Amino acid sequence: MTFWDQLLEWLLKYPLTWFGQGELGLSNASWYVFALTCGGLGVLALLSARLNLRAWRPWRDLLGLTFLRTLALSLLLLCLFQPVLLRPADTQQRASVAVLLDDSLSMGISMGITDNDQTRADFIRTQFNPDDGPLAQALGRDFDLALFRFGLGTELVERADTLTFTQAGTDLAQALTYLEHALSGVALAGVVVVSDGGVRSGTALQASAQRLKAAGVPVYTLGLGQERFARDLEISAVQLPAKALRDSTVQAQIQIRQRGFGGREVPLTVLQGQKILSQRMLELSDSTLQTLSLPLHLEEAGPMLLHFELPLQADETVTANNQREVFIEVLDQREKILYVEGEPRFELKFLRRAVADTPNLQVVTLLRTGDSKFYRLGIDDPEQLQNGFPVTEEELFQYRGLIIGNVEASFFSAEQQRMLVDFLGRRGGGVLFLGGKHAFAEGGYADSPVAETLPVVLDTPRSGYQREVQLLPTALGRKHALSQLASVDDDAADNLAHWQQLPAVTIVNPLFQSKPGAAVLLQAEAPNLLGLAYQRYGRGISVALTAQNTWVWQMHADVAPDNQSHEIFWRQLLSWLVSETPQRIEVSPASGQVLAGAETTLPVQIVDAAYRPLSGASVELQLIGPSGQEQHLLLPEQARAAGSYSASILTPEAGLYELQIKATANGEELQRIAYVNASATGEEFYRAELQADVLRRLARDTGGTYFTAANAEGLARAIQPTPATAMTVQHYELWDMPLLLILLLLALSLDWAFRRWRGLR
Repeated sequence: MTFWDQLLEWLLKYPLTWFGQGELGLSNASWYVFALTCGGLGVLALLSARLNLRAWRPWRDLLGLTFLRTLALSLLLLCLFQPVLLRPADTQQRASVAVLLDDSLSMGISMGITDNDQTRADFIRTQFNPDDGPLAQALGRDFDLALFRFGLGTELVERADTLTFTQAGTDLAQALTYLEHALSGVALAGVVVVSDGGVRSGTALQASAQRLKAAGVPVYTLGLGQERFARDLEISAVQLPAKALRDSTVQAQIQIRQRGFGGREVPLTVLQGQKILSQRMLELSDSTLQTLSLPLHLEEAGPMLLHFELPLQADETVTANNQREVFIEVLDQREKILYVEGEPRFELKFLRRAVADTPNLQVVTLLRTGDSKFYRLGIDDPEQLQNGFPVTEEELFQYRGLIIGNVEASFFSAEQQRMLVDFLGRRGGGVLFLGGKHAFAEGGYADSPVAETLPVVLDTPRSGYQREVQLLPTALGRKHALSQLASVDDDAADNLAHWQQLPAVTIVNPLFQSKPGAAVLLQAEAPNLLGLAYQRYGRGISVALTAQNTWVWQMHADVAPDNQSHEIFWRQLLSWLVSETPQRIEVSPASGQVLAGAETTLPVQIVDAAYRPLSGASVELQLIGPSGQEQHLLLPEQARAAGSYSASILTPEAGLYELQIKATANGEELQRIAYVNASATGEEFYRAELQADVLRRLARDTGGTYFTAANAEGLARAIQPTPATAMTVQHYELWDMPLLLILLLLALSLDWAFRRWRGLR
């Protein structure tokens, strides 16, 4: 090293090459703050110099004095901010292996490999026992071993025998993200995941895998269990609407999975508490998966947990998946529907009569009797609809549903037509369009904005068209609650027979084609006319019923006096039309299902009277648990999401939680009661076979290897035992280096010399 190199190292305190390998930083602030502070010091130095120069002096004196004083103050400030050199350093250490052990409920399922009925949990305890566990000892010979339990959360554990296997979920993506932060700076030779693969996969898991691959950390997966059970019966899924009206019928779509029981006949039972809502004998198909549509009549109101169950079969691998609990909120509230009719007709009379005894449906009718003359039925007060169809969104959006009868499009102004579109798209209401000579294309709707909301394609108007047809449920319609005319205890064949016995109806609107995404529930066979179709539009639902005289289902001579098909059809149709219409306060999750023992983010959406997002509201939540314990929370509004509020709720025990929400804004107070059900087991016992594909993909994507219990002894040999290099960042202080002191003294000396030279004080 030359003299000049030694001198430079003394001035800088550290070798010059170190500065090329690292970067400069500040311990007490950022460079941005330092620059702003220096600017402020410069302004103060300028003012100070100007005050000291009482007599007129050239600008070069003022600027020179300001520059030198600012330089001196900035150097002093730099020392106070404690500059450091951030330099990466390589430290050789023994490589570590992180082992993620699945601590969820599904680990209690049998491994199914030997006759000793060892569970997946037993395998983990045996293999990873630090005292004599074969895998723990094999890995510990070459690596520092770190054990973690994961389920809904992740935690470092000392011993595998401390795992409880009681967590109701398996979030592997969260566990891998936890490791990234917890083991930052640790030399990782790899990560071992021991699980059955029944994890929450998706984009989050893929993102975690990509980050580990980029960091050069392979993931080795050890799959536990059987990829295919020999004998098992499972209710895989039950789909129900989130809400329904009291005394209505809903259709449950039930998915059943079986292994080894094809051809067997078993009873499917639906319970509400101790009350049997429905029981149906089911013949299990030879295929693995089958779907059953089951109508359920809901006579009682309130939050309900419906219990679906199949009897246990001999030699089943999993016994906890023969049942499911599904939450549904049955509303006992009066749903207001506005029915606009262009002329007196029997359809209006018998529709109103069909739902007259249904306390949860209020059909408010606006009947045109002449030019600007209306007859109003079912109104709440004399001022309601006194000027005809609503002209403001606030007035129209008070209704939960609309029925557009035999009335032409020109009856509505351009603004009212736009409001109809927004009633569907923004307000989320249900709109039912009825057939008639002034409806659909024949009523001029093809050229109106309303046409895009319809579930049917409007052809060229055909005045004078008329067909007598019998409407029957389509294959999709037979699975829908709307088509359930028979008793819920009758089977699908009995229900179809009810439809076949109904008289023909008249169609004057020839509609043959539904829009993409629309569902056709009723159809005539010859000609192939659409009878009833619906589609989602925005937040709402648009329904087209092309028949103009369904009243014949009650009044035709061939219909028995005690036949209730017409009444049942209209009660079902109107109840379904408004069952999912949103309120001004909406709560997620819409399914009403969370996990017991977990922390859940609860999003709440609030809208104003025009159903636009309501910002700036004060939102309070009172959460009442199954045992009566309460949580009081404030819900802040989410940034960049107007009208969206959220908070994290804790559901420590299983059962039904009541959510009492109060929102205050602009002097208006809104209230809503909602419910969530905290499940003790979640999805842990469903699809509980070894999901080998998930684990294989994770290992492949990160450069690791997939193992099973049969070849687990090769796991330790697959991980490279070479010492690893951990990259750490060293901080070297620079505030006391000689160069800074010399520069500070030089700046002060130059200031003194400049003032003497220019004759300044």
